[in-house]
Amino acid sequence: MATINFYLWDADSEGRHPIFLVYQDRGSKFRHYIGEKVFLKEWDPKTQRVRRNVRGAVELNLLLQSFEDRIRQFVRLSRAEGRMPTVAEVSNIVRPEKVREADFDQYRSDFLSFKSTYAKHGSMQVYQAMFRHLDDYFRSVNIKPSIEKMNQEWLDGFRDFLYKDGLTDNTVHKQIGTFRTFVNWANKRGAGIQGDFSEVKVTKREAAKVYLTMEELKNLANCTPDSQRLEHVRDVFIFACVTGLRYSDLAQLAPEHIFTSISINGQPVREIRMNMVKTERVVTIPLNRMALEILDRYAGQFSSCLPVISNQKFNEYLKELCQFAGITHMVKRIRFRGKERLEESLPKSELVTVHTARHTFATLSLELGMRPEVVMKLLGHTSIKMTMQYVRILDEVKAKEMM
Repeated sequence: MATINFYLWDADSEGRHPIFLVYQDRGSKFRHYIGEKVFLKEWDPKTQRVRRNVRGAVELNLLLQSFEDRIRQFVRLSRAEGRMPTVAEVSNIVRPEKVREADFDQYRSDFLSFKSTYAKHGSMQVYQAMFRHLDDYFRSVNIKPSIEKMNQEWLDGFRDFLYKDGLTDNTVHKQIGTFRTFVNWANKRGAGIQGDFSEVKVTKREAAKVYLTMEELKNLANCTPDSQRLEHVRDVFIFACVTGLRYSDLAQLAPEHIFTSISINGQPVREIRMNMVKTERVVTIPLNRMALEILDRYAGQFSSCLPVISNQKFNEYLKELCQFAGITHMVKRIRFRGKERLEESLPKSELVTVHTARHTFATLSLELGMRPEVVMKLLGHTSIKMTMQYVRILDEVKAKEMM
């Protein structure tokens, strides 16, 4: 009886084990490296799948399942014809001798369909933006989108096109990285896209983080705008500033995420307990007086805890709100486009977004003496390095004030 199994092979120098598919039938077998590696602790030998708590497990397990489904479908079709396929025939299904003939649009459609089964909304927007840039590039060089045209020289041209289109280093870096994700996915399915795309380098610059000072936060909290929409934006933004929640978490915050526990001194404490949308990490965030007042203000008025509108509209209204609150002093923004340094001065209100609240929470918490390890847990960071960037911001501020 034919069997399909997935096993780990010997570890590489980093301790990661290649995943191999092994097909065996009537004394013959073949082994195929699927192109992915995992650490031993990330692998479940009973299910022959990546453990569910591992980052990227969903995508990897879907890939393994796609290999298995492809083989089983071929075997079923062969049996329907009254014969049992040979191991060599099955091998060609997994690792075809000829590149699968499919056009660019088909690979794009398959890729987006595959990703949509587990990717977050924000990730899907990134993929779709990358394909829009690809379409623009194909039009600019007057060629039809084609897998065959994609090689090292082609990607160099795509990178240069993105720069000419006015994108800065960090945006180009993200677009090229997203394109590599697509290439890796397509090649595992027989696309045969040629070229060592890792050689196409784009430097990612550390962008300056915008945050509100304690005085600016108080001014914003105490301002009284003349419209309900700005009042709602003010309250949601302030709530994010004192909890550190991302927009995606604010949008899903519901009454069932609010708990009451007993503190060390025996007093009741209300707190948020939820899985963060982006990282799926569980966080517990104590609620201070300001956060509780905002929650109580909107209790029972909406299906969620807060009047959260679309991200785009929120950021638009937030800039208007900051202007109203007088957060308008000029701030220097520095970006890079290749070797070109782009420096401009803008009113701070123009740079504030909903994510500024998260930066504000981290920076002010550290400024008030909270230990980085505690801030890391409250933010749901996966590494202390992510939190330490806010410590560096404070160090730079202190250095400037002492000059």
